Amino acid sequence: MVRDDERGGIGEAIRAPKQPALRMDFRWIALWPFGFAIVYWIVQSQIRTEPARGYFFLIEVIIVKSLGFAGCLAAAMQFRRGDYLKRAWGLLAMNCFVLIPKDILFGSVRSNVKLILFSPHVAEIGRAFILPVANAPLIIGTFMLARAWQVAGLTLPGTNFWRRAVLLMAILVAAVVSGPPVYQDLRAAMSGQWDGVAMLSSELGGSLSFIMIAPVFLTAVALRGGRLAWPWASITGCNLCWLFCYATNALAPKLGTGRFDQQAVVELLRGLAFNLTFAAGLAQRAAVRAPESLPVA
Repeated sequence: MVRDDERGGIGEAIRAPKQPALRMDFRWIALWPFGFAIVYWIVQSQIRTEPARGYFFLIEVIIVKSLGFAGCLAAAMQFRRGDYLKRAWGLLAMNCFVLIPKDILFGSVRSNVKLILFSPHVAEIGRAFILPVANAPLIIGTFMLARAWQVAGLTLPGTNFWRRAVLLMAILVAAVVSGPPVYQDLRAAMSGQWDGVAMLSSELGGSLSFIMIAPVFLTAVALRGGRLAWPWASITGCNLCWLFCYATNALAPKLGTGRFDQQAVVELLRGLAFNLTFAAGLAQRAAVRAPESLPVA
């Protein structure tokens, strides 16, 4: 049996006796991403002209990435230096933090709007360098959360066959949704297009993170009924939002969806993903800080 201090404190955070969910503490955390999404949709529907619409999307995405960073940082700060989950949440915080200056300095691949004016060529190069740096900690941090159950000695639900089937399904879905755009962006990158490099990095990072949804989801199921299920459930929802985001980009042109509608839906899903990351971090923080004797609401 591996001692808890050898697991980096993860046993304290995951293997603690299951406690009923603290509804009064977690209700607003769970509702926040969807409330933000409703407000976003109402506001964007009132802004129909450029460049005002482009600036709205840019400012909105900076806000949600800042929230994602704040949530992950709040979770990481609840653990001791060197703890397994401190490193995992710290890496997710790093991902959000690096993406913020990318948007401020170089804008988005799908928009020419920027808060600081660089030439389009400089902006493309900047995005191509920053996005791989940002996606590396995302992949590693998500992987660490995905294997937290193993580090903690937790038993996942279902048989080995069922768990492998869930993982295989996640791989197949990721391949079907991300395969075509990854191929197109790989060709663009090989032809010397910097934005092809940026998009390829983003899509590969999202695909690898989605594949890890299987153990993250199963961890949430194993912890169901307790406060520790909330962080893993929120990360599961985040990865689903990224999957739908990539699917929207892939399917919208074939369905004839207008550029405005496509961008609005993509930004809605991206905002939900970062807000769910924010909620996951706050839920982890609240779960660790909550006294064992705190009564259920």
